[in-house]
Amino acid sequence: MKVHHVLFFFFLSAPAVHAVFLYTGPEGGNGTLDCSFVSGSTKFFCKNDCKGKEDVLIKTDGSTAQNGRYSIKYSDSSSGRGSLHVTITHLTQSDSGLYRCGLGRGLVLESYTDFEVRVSDELLDKTSGFIYTTTQGQSLTWGCSYTVYGDRKFFCKDQCQKLEDVLIYTDKDTAQNGRYSILYVKGSVPGLHVSISQLTKVDSGWYGCGYGNPLSPDSFYRFQVLVVDGLPDGPDYSVPLVVCVLCLLVVFLLVIFFVMRRRKFGSIGKGKTNQTNTEVSVTYENDTAASTREDSAYQSLSPSTRDQDQTYTALVKTELSH
Repeated sequence: MKVHHVLFFFFLSAPAVHAVFLYTGPEGGNGTLDCSFVSGSTKFFCKNDCKGKEDVLIKTDGSTAQNGRYSIKYSDSSSGRGSLHVTITHLTQSDSGLYRCGLGRGLVLESYTDFEVRVSDELLDKTSGFIYTTTQGQSLTWGCSYTVYGDRKFFCKDQCQKLEDVLIYTDKDTAQNGRYSILYVKGSVPGLHVSISQLTKVDSGWYGCGYGNPLSPDSFYRFQVLVVDGLPDGPDYSVPLVVCVLCLLVVFLLVIFFVMRRRKFGSIGKGKTNQTNTEVSVTYENDTAASTREDSAYQSLSPSTRDQDQTYTALVKTELSH
């Protein structure tokens, strides 16, 4: 069985929100995601948020466990972080939804990662596994995991077997070539990160990053990206939003109507009192309609680009000849 591992070592430049990463898997195929955490003895794999018993797919203190088509495998790394590999086999459309994987103690989930799975019967073949999915115009930064440090860093596309596949090749800690950039942060896990800005559908495919010569790398990591026009089949919040706005508008208009109505009848009553000789003291209170309006604050998940101190100026062919 061919299993594709996708590691959660990438970041979307966005405001401080809890991101939910989206992956597309092939109908009938298998998919594995790797969640990286610092500590915890109890492993959790859940659908939704792990709050309901029916949502808990696997909970164990062991390093491996299986429940039907769901399985987990935990392994420690030399960096002190643990990797929890969660797998779903024989994917069906009903597997589409939100998931959470993480570590904790007893019944308490202390650190976790949320992700969304969408199962496609058209975009992917059955051997593709889970593929990170995003929309055109977005940007991403991906961590090059399972790589061993070297002075020379590279970022390449496709099979990375041809010179034209090499996007960046440098001995610097930062470099940029158009929409592609590379950053090495000493002491971080992982240390090497690669970025693509303003994604288009043409950017869909395989990428590689690591250390050494890109055409014969000493340490190499591959990942796959799927860029689509939009994200179909997801929850559509536009209709509830419109309904809420219309309800608020109706309430506001009703308040205005009743205020004006009371003022009108108050004026009529006052006029009638002035036309009679009856000594009646009438007190009128002016009703004021106070309305508040709250502006919606929208946060863009479109990542901001990194500050780049250097541009990619050295020719790859010249670099590779040294």
